[in-house]
Amino acid sequence: AEDGIRDVERSRGLGDVYKRQLHNRGISYQRMEEFDLAIEDFSKVIKITPDNANAYFNRGCCYDRVKELDLAIADYSKALELDGTEPVSYTHLTLPTIPRVQIQVVT
Repeated sequence: AEDGIRDVERSRGLGDVYKRQLHNRGISYQRMEEFDLAIEDFSKVIKITPDNANAYFNRGCCYDRVKELDLAIADYSKALELDGTEPVSYTHLTLPTIPRVQIQVVT
């Protein structure tokens, strides 16, 4: 996970490579349960590519984990709007309203 974090700094300014590395770093932070840092990275990806359903979905997962349920639902909904073929987004859209111990991160 930490290798993914370092890779982003090396790829800054390389366009698509930077976007992929930034997204991957967000996933690394997510796996390390550094949700605020992951949210920052996914937000940067969304700013660069606002049609990135995966970034919305992953940011929604992070918002869900830090109990920002309205933001999680908004991101899951946006992910579905952008890519309605992803059944995982439908499932996660219902999860913020259901009490649970822990959700496995889906990447």
